[in-house]
Amino acid sequence: MRPAFEGGQTPLHQRIPKRGFIQPHHKTYAILNLDQLDRLKVSDISPDWLLQNGILKDLKDGLKILGRGKLGQKIKVQAHRFSAQAMEAIKKAGGEPVLIERK
Repeated sequence: MRPAFEGGQTPLHQRIPKRGFIQPHHKTYAILNLDQLDRLKVSDISPDWLLQNGILKDLKDGLKILGRGKLGQKIKVQAHRFSAQAMEAIKKAGGEPVLIERK
C-alpha cells in the first residue's frame, strides 16, 4: 500500500478546498512614485542604480514609475513601465522618460 492510502475513503488532498486562481503570466513590478524620485536629487535614474544604492531591494519583473507627487527637477528616468500621469509630469519638468524593453 502507498503511504497516503486511507482505506477507501476520499483522500485528504481531495477533501481540502482549493481556493483562488494563479495567473500564469502575471507580472509584478517594483513601484516608485514621483515624490520618491524627487527626494533622490539625482539627474539620471536607472533600475541598476536604484538596486546598487539600496533604494530597491528587488526589481521583480521590472520598474514602474507612478504619478503620485510632483517633480521639481529635470531628470532622466529609465524604467520598464510608466503611468500616463508620471510620463506627463516628467516631460513637463523638462526630463526624459526612457522606456526599457523587456527581455
